[in-house]
Amino acid sequence: MRPINREDCEIIFRWRNAPQVREASFNSEEISYDNHCNWFERQLSGSGRTNLIFSLENVAAGVVYFEIDDMNGVADFGYYKDVYNFTQNIGLQMEIIALDYAFNILALRKLTCKVLSNNRRVIKFHKEFGFEIEGCQRQQIARDDSFLDVYFLALFLDRWVQRRPCLEWMI
Repeated sequence: MRPINREDCEIIFRWRNAPQVREASFNSEEISYDNHCNWFERQLSGSGRTNLIFSLENVAAGVVYFEIDDMNGVADFGYYKDVYNFTQNIGLQMEIIALDYAFNILALRKLTCKVLSNNRRVIKFHKEFGFEIEGCQRQQIARDDSFLDVYFLALFLDRWVQRRPCLEWMI
């Protein structure tokens, strides 16, 4: 993984607007290029947020981001992949590498994420890595003609250390 740079703006724009990514995002509307560029500039200059490009065989394959609370050793994280070129098992590799980065490089004690209730597959996926549901905001996000719940998941360092050896074969 490497930090994002200005050359990544266009490809991240495509990824963010992919229907599969938008469906799992809190804002499911298509993003204009101007809004994306403004957002991207804030990502480059924002303190407390780390945005990384995940590459596979030197090809950009996704974005991993961490919103870091240094004082408490906690970060909220998420990622999305290039759904156009990488569909097979890349999420598995991204998750393991992101968790290793969070606990080994960022030296966090706790990692959190938020997942919409319509994304049951990702909730189950995170649980396989040791995440546990800490809470739920019921009917929080409007989507189509209904409201979705937001699940809050967390993984602590000690649980990751316990769980990590079981996943070694997956990389």
